[in-house]
Amino acid sequence: MQTDRRETVQGDAENSLGALRPTDRRALQNWLRAAGDSGIDGIEDLRSRPWPDLRADAILGVYRTGRAHASWLIVGNADGWAVASLDDGAVSIRFATLAAALRSIRPSLTPARIGRLQ
Repeated sequence: MQTDRRETVQGDAENSLGALRPTDRRALQNWLRAAGDSGIDGIEDLRSRPWPDLRADAILGVYRTGRAHASWLIVGNADGWAVASLDDGAVSIRFATLAAALRSIRPSLTPARIGRLQ
């Protein structure tokens, strides 16, 4: 299945990612433009989905080109950001900024590991 979310996210960032601070939205848009050449297709705001015991301010799904499901989740709250790989269950360290969390994502790599999702 071929997908292309970049245009949707970039064109509608004010609405779909409105919960993010302006600096985070800019970092996300800049990262997405640069990441397109490395196989990142787009980012979706997933916070409105029915998550059990939600304690996050933001949940972003990061998609690779040609995949129907997210390859990473970026989860943020007032204490920072973390990245989880949905391909292998790796979970990153805590990052102070969204920009730092985004830099940990590489299509051929997983985030710095501190554990596995159970």
